[in-house]
Amino acid sequence: MIDSAFGIKLGSTFAETKVKIGSTSGEIPLYRFTPKNPVSTLKNYTVILTPKSDQIAEIWAWNDFGYSECSEILKQLEAALDRKYGALKSNYTTPKYVTYSEGERSIKAQCEGTIDVTLYLRYSDKNLDALRISEKNDSENLQGL
Repeated sequence: MIDSAFGIKLGSTFAETKVKIGSTSGEIPLYRFTPKNPVSTLKNYTVILTPKSDQIAEIWAWNDFGYSECSEILKQLEAALDRKYGALKSNYTTPKYVTYSEGERSIKAQCEGTIDVTLYLRYSDKNLDALRISEKNDSENLQGL
């Protein structure tokens, strides 16, 4: 069952002090957290929160690597994820991308970039993302649409 990673549970209220360390390419804030069981090769740990209720909608871990190193570490992560979530693995995988899905929840591990490559490991929930968007829309003036 896909429900948590690094001691953080999807859908739970974020209990740590919110420290924004950046945003996604879509300008969604990323907040740092301290993992309870970090992966030694991943150095950055963040969550995406719903803006009003502070529920954890996504859990991210990542680090920057060279292309060959990223591919090798992705293979290691995939082997570890296969042991726990193998039955949920997508048939569509590539040397740079693997995904596991269960209902509205998913895990994606991916090497992004060509020379300076970032390995991302993301745990997400589509229902919580919809809640995040709804809560954001509540704070926007969208009456004229």
